Amino acid sequence: MQKRILLILVSFIFCTPSVWAEETSPIFITVTVKNVLLYDLPMTTSPVTRRVFVGEVLKIVSTVKTEQGEIWGKVFISPTQVAYLQGIYLGSSGTIQQEVWKPEKVLRSELPISFALKGSSELFGPGLELRYLPFARLGLTVGVGSVLDGGQMKGSSVAYGLICMLSMANFSPFVETGSSSLTFNDTHSTLRISTFYVNAGVEWILHSGYFFGLGVSYNKSYDVQVGYDYSYAKTSSGSLTVGNYGSFNGLDGPASLQQINPLVILGYSF
Repeated sequence: MQKRILLILVSFIFCTPSVWAEETSPIFITVTVKNVLLYDLPMTTSPVTRRVFVGEVLKIVSTVKTEQGEIWGKVFISPTQVAYLQGIYLGSSGTIQQEVWKPEKVLRSELPISFALKGSSELFGPGLELRYLPFARLGLTVGVGSVLDGGQMKGSSVAYGLICMLSMANFSPFVETGSSSLTFNDTHSTLRISTFYVNAGVEWILHSGYFFGLGVSYNKSYDVQVGYDYSYAKTSSGSLTVGNYGSFNGLDGPASLQQINPLVILGYSF
């Protein structure tokens, strides 16, 4: 038969009888057909490790069974590398050990959209964040929140930025950067602060989609403005009084605000 590989030899393992009883011996097969390929993973869509030539002897250390029920041979290449051979070339594998193989899953690719509770970070208080990761590790964030000062709500905040997960694993460091706008109202005046922020921390996502993160947020202003109600400014005869903005009083320039805030995030991805 053209499409098969003949089983020619069972390997001899030099070990004690007790170890021999616990381990399964690999088998050796000789390639008898052309154009046989070895793959990085037990799936034909994975990269090809190399082509096998007629007459080569391959060491099969075990077989694996995929979620689709396909059988593959696990081929020993070196102590640090293995490849996979399609099961149609194996013939009878005898009593060789069989494993169950599942493709590695990246939850951030399967669950790219998330909503989260976030604070205080670039929002300067509690808020909600929407995140979208179209590239598994790189995505966009938009957040809205309330600015707290001394435990009291002083204004509102809006933030938008880019986030990068530094690992494909479920537990990953992350870096986020963007801009936020803080708005404070007091009687007849409104204080507006535009900031640039950089967040850094770690995040852990569960298979259920829930995730939790901790980190720090560095915030620096690049624009500070005070606006007044037109009718008040018209009747004040040129004497305009700045409102009371708590610890945000006294900002005297575009870069006059620099602050490091703690970052806590709890959310759900889907």
